Amino acid sequence: MRSQRTAAKVKAVNRAHRVAMEVWQTMHDIFAPLVGEKLDKADGAFLVKIAKLLPKLPHDHGIRVLRTGAPYSLAWEITCNEPVGDGETSLYFGISTYVGNMRDGVLTDLGHHDEKPMYRTDHTVEELLKLRADCSKAKIAYGVARTSMWPFDEEYDN
Repeated sequence: MRSQRTAAKVKAVNRAHRVAMEVWQTMHDIFAPLVGEKLDKADGAFLVKIAKLLPKLPHDHGIRVLRTGAPYSLAWEITCNEPVGDGETSLYFGISTYVGNMRDGVLTDLGHHDEKPMYRTDHTVEELLKLRADCSKAKIAYGVARTSMWPFDEEYDN
């Protein structure tokens, strides 16, 4: 069951990363020319003229894309759900993709969000298992080193 869960998680992460980069590109292309423009109504929803510019976003088949509710950022949350084994349970992974900064309903700038995020979409189960084994070995080595330097602290001599 653990290997099925790991495979589902890897698939969910890769899928969410792929969709996040696609959503970022689509939204960046729409909103980059709108810096300085008012985008939101008082209730936080997009103005009608802005909403008309937006494509239909995925919201089925194990993937959901929703605008986040933070009033200070223009961002979308991507959530992927992958079934485990026979599908009686699922694993989820979520990631946000940021397009710009907001203030009082106005897109103030793209800030550091003007650069396309480069998430990996090619993680493998084998790679993850090796990295987990490497982490486990590193934790053991850290514990041995920390114990060996007792009664001294790692960084300070108080």
